[in-house]
Parts: sequence; C-alpha cells; structure tokens
Amino acid sequence: MGNSGNVFRVLGLYGKEVVVSNMLAWLLNPNEDHNFGIDIANDFLEAIGCDKINENNSVSVYREYYGKSNNKNNFIDIVIVEKNKDGDIVHVVCIENKVFSIEGDKQTERYWNIIQDNFSKYNCRIECRYLTKNNFNINLSNSNFIHYKYLDLEVVLKKYSSNKVVKDFYEAYILSEKMKLDQLKELSFELYLEHFQGDKMEKDLCFYVTENFMSNTKDICCDISNSAKGGEIFYKLWKQNWNKTIDNINFNIHIEAYGEKVYVHFETLPYIPYRKLDEETKEIMDREKERLIQKIDILEEIEGIEKKKIRGNATLTVGNFKLRYNGFHDYYLIVHNLINKLDLIIDN
Repeated sequence: MGNSGNVFRVLGLYGKEVVVSNMLAWLLNPNEDHNFGIDIANDFLEAIGCDKINENNSVSVYREYYGKSNNKNNFIDIVIVEKNKDGDIVHVVCIENKVFSIEGDKQTERYWNIIQDNFSKYNCRIECRYLTKNNFNINLSNSNFIHYKYLDLEVVLKKYSSNKVVKDFYEAYILSEKMKLDQLKELSFELYLEHFQGDKMEKDLCFYVTENFMSNTKDICCDISNSAKGGEIFYKLWKQNWNKTIDNINFNIHIEAYGEKVYVHFETLPYIPYRKLDEETKEIMDREKERLIQKIDILEEIEGIEKKKIRGNATLTVGNFKLRYNGFHDYYLIVHNLINKLDLIIDN
C-alpha cells in the first residue's frame, strides 16, 4: 500500500505523539468541525470500554490537562468532562496516549492522583485509559488505567474514514500495520531477509519481532533507535520492568545492539546521566555494577556471543559483547538467550 497523499507521511507527522493526541481530542469533541457530532465520540469510548456520553449533556475536551503530583508538573494528554443540564459533572474520562514512548516514572499513578484531587468530590464516574500504538502487553504503575491499543479502534476509524484525517490515520497506523503483518506471516525468515532491504528492512524486522516472537514472551520488547553519537540506527531489545531497587533507588538493565556490538547497560530508572547523579547513588551504582560484571564474566558460553573487555570510561556498561550471526533470526535468538542468562543474574 502506498502512502501517496497521506498527511501523516507527507508532512513528516508519523509517530509524533502530540499530533496524534491533538487529532484524538479533535475527534472526541462533538463541538469540532468534523461534523460527526457526539456519534464518533461515543463509538470511540465504547471501543475502549468506557460509558457513552448522554447526547443531552454538554461535553468539554481538554488537551494537556494540568495538575501537580509528587511536586511535579503534569500534563494529561486528554481529559473529557461531561456535565448534565444542571451543570453538574457526571462523567470524566482520562486518556494517556503513547505512540512509541513508554510510561514515565509512576506517570499513571501521578495522573490518577490528579484526577482524584480534581473530580472525586463531584461523586462522578471516572474512567482512565492508556492508549498505545504498540500491541505488546504492559504493566502500569496504577491499575485504574486500563490499556487499549490503536488496533481496538479499527472498526470506529474505518466507520468514519469518509473524513480525510481519519482515513489517513487509519491507513498509516492500522491498515498498513495489519497488511505488513499478514504479509510477514507468509514469509520464511530466508525469504523475508531477501524481501526487505535497507532502512525499511530494519523497521519491518522489529515490527515482525514485536508482533510475532513477543506473542510467546510478552515481557520482552523490540525496537529501533538512533544512537546519541552519530545517529546510526541500532536494534534494541529489552525486558519490561527488568529492574531492581537498592536502598530505595530504582535501577534498570537494558541491551543495545549496534550492528555486531552489544552493550549491557546498568542505569537509574528513570534514566539520569551518570555525571548528574548524587554521590550516594553513584556509590550504590558502582558497587552493584562491579557485582554484575563479575557475574557476567562467569556466564556460560553463549553460541554466537564473544565477551569483550569493557572500556574504562564506560560508566554505565556492565557487559560488552560481539555478535556472530547470520540474519536477524540469529540475532534475535542470541540476544534473547543473553537476556535469559541475565535474568538469572539479576534475580540472585
């Protein structure tokens, strides 16, 4: 399927979270000029398991709804407030939208506190949703937020695709992904590697891994990113919630792969550059890092991986490896094996 004329592709808006959130808020507001009135909002809410809005009530839709929690400024992507004819708030829907990013540090917990502080006094219905493009399962810091995916909106978006913006979003975020997945399912890895080339191949490989391999290992995710130095593309596999708490400080381990080079990093969660850490946290990190390095050094040999010496200035690196693989299938299996080995290290 081509992308000719698709506004998200042509204007370079694909993947821009603020753009998607703006579009969703526009669709959910019956007073906007999409001419669908309350119908599209109610179909949308029904698709994500929320109560519909009474057509006799008034609706306000807020973008970047502000609140303060844990001494932090917070901006909730979308908040819908329904009032009855007497002006009383009867229904509130809070939606956090993610395209490629993941939940920030206790983000949904902070958002829940804000919604409670602002609306619980009205004794109204409160519903919170966490909407993502990615289809893998996630664990959120607050269980009142229920996870839904763009794919859950497929029927709604298709129904209202007479609107150009809706049609383009449906094609860019849902239809193209489904067509790609159906195509990939029919290919063996050998044919697959012959079929896709260049940057497109890298993006589709990660899509393939996320949508297929992850069906059996929901806690492991795949993505591609650009390195901070040089901007080159690298594969990234990580285990969700792969972290531990030491002296009330949260730490995380993740894997980055630059071609044949694989680095295992140990860092704070959320991430703070080492140079900006306080001395107490640095001391804890340095001590734990040395323990992890010693354990990694005695790992059993993993076929396809060669352990390399860690550079002296690699303050966040606990493992440095070189990969020997033929095709992305080998790459995935080797790194997945390494993740499983590191699991044992982290848990002990």
